[in-house]
Amino acid sequence: MGEHGPFNSLHEAENTPAVRAIYDKVRDPKTPQGTLRDLSSGLILEACEAAGIELGSQDRSTITWLGNWEPYQCQVIAGLIWRAAGAGSGRG
Repeated sequence: MGEHGPFNSLHEAENTPAVRAIYDKVRDPKTPQGTLRDLSSGLILEACEAAGIELGSQDRSTITWLGNWEPYQCQVIAGLIWRAAGAGSGRG
C-alpha cells in the first residue's frame, strides 16, 4: 500500500504522510478554524490537478463540501483519482 492506496482499512488511509500532516497541523491551537476542511479538500484538489482534470465551479463546491469529511476519507477519494489517472496513462 502506498501513499495513494489501495487502502484496505481506515488505519492505512489515516497513517499516510499527507493525512498525518493534516492532523498534526490542526492540533496546533494557532491553526485557524476551517483549516481542516481546506486541507482535506486540498487532498482531492491536488489529485485532480495532477490528473489534469478540469474542474467547474460545482466540482469545486462539491470538493469543498467533501472537505468536511475526515482527512482519511478525502485521502481515499484522492487515492482513487491518483490511481485512475495512473492507470489511464500507463503509470498505474
